[in-house]
Amino acid sequence: MATIERTAIYGVSAEFESGEELLEAVEKAKAEGFRIIEAYTPYEVEGLSKALDRKSPLMPWFVLGGLLAGAVTGFVIQYVTDLVYALNLGGRAYISWQSYGVLTYEFGILGAGIMTLVLFLRKTGLPMPYHPVFNTTGFEKASSSHFYLCIRNTDPKFNIDRTTEFMQTLGASNVSEVRS
Repeated sequence: MATIERTAIYGVSAEFESGEELLEAVEKAKAEGFRIIEAYTPYEVEGLSKALDRKSPLMPWFVLGGLLAGAVTGFVIQYVTDLVYALNLGGRAYISWQSYGVLTYEFGILGAGIMTLVLFLRKTGLPMPYHPVFNTTGFEKASSSHFYLCIRNTDPKFNIDRTTEFMQTLGASNVSEVRS
């Protein structure tokens, strides 16, 4: 006898026509007690990050660490090079650290840039060739004209029936289950 494989539920998504509707829906979902919420928009919606509680207070410190690590690396490279290939030209000192400023600065900027890129990729989960929400009917409109709200199944308050009913009360044009 063949068994029917049931795909797992990733969450419930709702489609909205405008960013204001999405922002209002996120605030209602947070007030209802949902915490693991994702929003997909074709452009930035002002206030959405704050409504979703997306904060990264440590990011500036990590970028500063990347800047300092890059600057120290640039300085050490020049220092070691001056030690190994010591040339005394025109009575200059063997270790002329005053001339290290430009390369030290450039390495610092490079370190901060690399750290920013790494943090960006980690925070956004990119590259992401597949995501379960891509299976949602009409989700291709999320990159051009429509706004989507998804409540994940990992949310403590998630119940497929009650969550679907709640999403329908938000005024969404389409509510559907998202399968993994």
